[in-house]
Amino acid sequence: MEYLSKATNKSEIISANASYLALDSLTDLSRKCSRALGRDYGENAHYTCNRSFDYQNWYSRINIKDANAVKGGEAAKLAGELKALCTETDSPKFLTLSIEDVSEDLEIKLTDVGFKLLKEQKGMLYNPSDSMKNSSANAYHAQIELLNAENIEKNIEQFAYIGERAFGNGGKLEAFKIFAKDDNCKFYMITAEDGVPAATALLNVFESVVEYDGVKYSIKNGGIHEVATLPEYRNRGYATALIERIISDAEEMQLDILSLQASVFGEPVYKRIGFDIVSHIKNYSVG
Repeated sequence: MEYLSKATNKSEIISANASYLALDSLTDLSRKCSRALGRDYGENAHYTCNRSFDYQNWYSRINIKDANAVKGGEAAKLAGELKALCTETDSPKFLTLSIEDVSEDLEIKLTDVGFKLLKEQKGMLYNPSDSMKNSSANAYHAQIELLNAENIEKNIEQFAYIGERAFGNGGKLEAFKIFAKDDNCKFYMITAEDGVPAATALLNVFESVVEYDGVKYSIKNGGIHEVATLPEYRNRGYATALIERIISDAEEMQLDILSLQASVFGEPVYKRIGFDIVSHIKNYSVG
């Protein structure tokens, strides 16, 4: 195993594995939930599977990988297998893929067996060692709090509430409580001028392992998740301030990359800061 930081061709290694790196943090967080709850998880050549919760939760999921060559009868077989896994009564799951890593045949077969498209996102990466593009002295930097062991417990429900209001779905509190016990998960929160906690972000620091030219490399990946603002506090620059703070912290931690899955609303914010689009992500559920 080689460290990316010691490689002379870092950009080539990252580019060759970009779509995988953009989704890997979501897999890692789902695996953390499975381990914490003593539930089954696994991985094979074409997907990772995490039976994290006994109800549908964003962190109970299957992520498809390296399935460009899965076609014809093999695609139909895999689609049926994935449907069976996603509809387990004691572990319903979401399914996510990057179209760069999946054959057209498999996408069609997933629809044929009953998968419904929930939302599309863009996989994006950022190199923390690069200087920030269009960075500004954001007035909200001073209002950002990095929650720690002393205050995470009293703030975790508010953190979940902000995400529920922002995204229109809930059910993540149990997952957040698991992440709060992990030193590699960093919770950020902005309190508005009126004293209301109004915006959040989660940074998951972990190791991605990729292969390039026959060599395996360890990449320090910082996955950004749960970037959310209460609807009544939007358009104030909170999301930008949070991401800029995370970039600053990532530089100090000497991370190789930052990764995220951007919604149609978040994409322009991340692009202005300097994130690059590397993949096109589709999220599904059955029925």
